[in-house]
Amino acid sequence: MNPSTVRGMWLMALAIFVLACMDVLAKILIENNVHTVTILSIRSVIITVALLGTLGFQGKLSKLRTKRLGAHILRGMVGLTAVGGFFASLEYLPLADAVVVFFTGTLFVAVASVAVLKERFGMHRWLAILAGYVGVAIAINPGFEELSVGYILALVGSLSYAGLFISGKIMSKTESTTSLVFYFNTGLGIIALCILPFVWQPITLKLWALIFGVAMLALAGHLAITQAFSSREASLLAPIEYTALLWAVTFDYVIWAHTPASHTLWGGAVVVVSGLYFLYRERQNSTPPSHEAL
Repeated sequence: MNPSTVRGMWLMALAIFVLACMDVLAKILIENNVHTVTILSIRSVIITVALLGTLGFQGKLSKLRTKRLGAHILRGMVGLTAVGGFFASLEYLPLADAVVVFFTGTLFVAVASVAVLKERFGMHRWLAILAGYVGVAIAINPGFEELSVGYILALVGSLSYAGLFISGKIMSKTESTTSLVFYFNTGLGIIALCILPFVWQPITLKLWALIFGVAMLALAGHLAITQAFSSREASLLAPIEYTALLWAVTFDYVIWAHTPASHTLWGGAVVVVSGLYFLYRERQNSTPPSHEAL
């Protein structure tokens, strides 16, 4: 295997672990009554400042030039529901449950690719998408009178993530990955800061440190993903994203002493297998998946 590909696979695995650790910190913050908007606003400010400082030091601020500022702001609005929906769901759900539901983002992306990007799928990929939704239904185990608001929030976040992915794919024709990451976080931060006065509550120094950790882990994870997908065989990296479920189950057990319900594990397995099969068929059809960092 090409050394560049091996490096990309290790970077992708590291990125998923780092982002799983970010989810842990976010859940701890939410359990300590820190509002999701507070986390997102401070997180975005830190990431924006870090990116500006890094690009300025490297003399690469020109990468931030854009003629699509309005589109970037719209992506920031969608991002508030994408990241915010997932974080908010952690108040009600174990990590593993939230991750399984959020995996539907891949399925939403596939459907949106047909509707928006006019891509064409064969029967095998449509069956994989259908199987993925069946897996989510198994994981949620819906009795609608008992359906947790956490699942709804995770689904909203997942649907919004699909919108981010598709918009990023369209805008990447004229925008650099750096500008997409920068303006996404800047737009999200501006919107979150406008809402912040209505939800703000004083937080301790320890919680400030955890929010800083969330920001740094988010930045490190997304930069690692960007580097990983620069390898020649990027289509081999996408399946590694599903290791997030393994980390979620592990952290649930180690930190919260929570063992996932059998329907969560079975549903998660169906989602993962259907997703992997979809990626396999996509590769067979010579249309490897692309990835845009948030």
